[in-house]
Amino acid sequence: MIELGMEVEDMNGYVGVVAGSPRNGKWLILKDDGRAVRLREEYIREYDHERAVRITQDDCPAFQKWLEKRELA
Repeated sequence: MIELGMEVEDMNGYVGVVAGSPRNGKWLILKDDGRAVRLREEYIREYDHERAVRITQDDCPAFQKWLEKRELA
């Protein structure tokens, strides 16, 4: 069950905080990148810090290539 102040994750993996009660069935979510969106409860879930996976350079060669390209720009 979603509650105000809860840290949640949307279906795309973006994390945010529930900032407003439902309007027309959608909760107000303030995402980490600064955007505010309204999402239905079916499309969000409570964020689980223990289940979150952090990608490092050693885990993923594609991530390493992305970092190299970013440094060149």
